[in-house]
Order: sequence, then C-alpha cells, then structure tokens
Amino acid sequence: KAYSEKYYHPQTGSYDKNSQAGNALALYSGICEPQNRDAVLANLVQDIRSRGNALTAGDVGYNYVLRALEQSGNSQVIFDMNSRYDVYGYGYMLAQGATALPESWQVVPIKSHNHFMLGHLMQWLYTHVGGIRRDTGALAYKRSVIRPEAAGDLTMARVSFESPYGQIRS
Repeated sequence: KAYSEKYYHPQTGSYDKNSQAGNALALYSGICEPQNRDAVLANLVQDIRSRGNALTAGDVGYNYVLRALEQSGNSQVIFDMNSRYDVYGYGYMLAQGATALPESWQVVPIKSHNHFMLGHLMQWLYTHVGGIRRDTGALAYKRSVIRPEAAGDLTMARVSFESPYGQIRS
C-alpha cells in the first residue's frame, strides 16, 4: 500500500515515470491494486506498441515485463517484442550472430556469451508457446497442465521438460 501511495499516479494510471519496468513490476508483484490493473496494463502495452514493439525495461526489468504480459494473456505482445531484429531483444541477438545468451543486449564480442540473465524468454517459450505448466494444486509438476498458446506466425512448437516425476512433452 505504501509503495502504491508513493509511486502510483491515478491521473495517468501508471507507476513512477510510466516506464515499462515500473508498470510491469507493480503488475507482476501484485503491488498494483485490482481496480488499477487494467489502466497500468494498458500503459505497459501502449508503451511497447508505441515504440514499434521495442523493449526499454533493460535486463532487470525485462523479466517483469514478460511475467506481467504472460499473466494478462498478452503472448502476442511478447512475440512481437522479441521478433524484431533491429532493436535490442532476442531477434537482435540472432541478427548479430549470437548462438548463446550474451552478457548484454548489445551482443558485444568482448563480453561473456554464456549468460543466462537474459534467458527469461525461455519460461514463456516453455509455459505459453509450448504450454507446459505446473498444476497449481500439485507440487513439483506431480500433475501438469498442457495449454499451448499460438502467437505471431508460429505454426508449430515442440518442448519437453524433465520433471521430478518424468518427462513432460508438448
């Protein structure tokens, strides 16, 4: 409540400076009050779309942007954001020749190319595109739910996951 009192702006329906990271963090963490969620989510999506589906949240905020968009059923926005080859993101990394996750969005050759900190998209690929999700009523994938979500121009996806109870495939 104290966070929202300090950083939520009811006149704009946004947190802090209406940044992608600020709005996404409030949405994903549950700090955003239910009556404000639609406005804050609309601001997040509008900001991404107004930039031609470009991310401005940086490597730390990126995870929160993905999780907030996932929670709200916005897989198409995630797909569009990560399919660009001309701005920082996964498409850009591929266009620069990356075959592993680099230390930075810029894909600088002198920096590490064995960094999972930008690997947050993997969760969306497995849980939303591939559809493998843990049944919330069971621990450690003892029961799972398979519910793939088509996004963009994807026509097929195949994922598998080694759970403590065996392999789960979709």
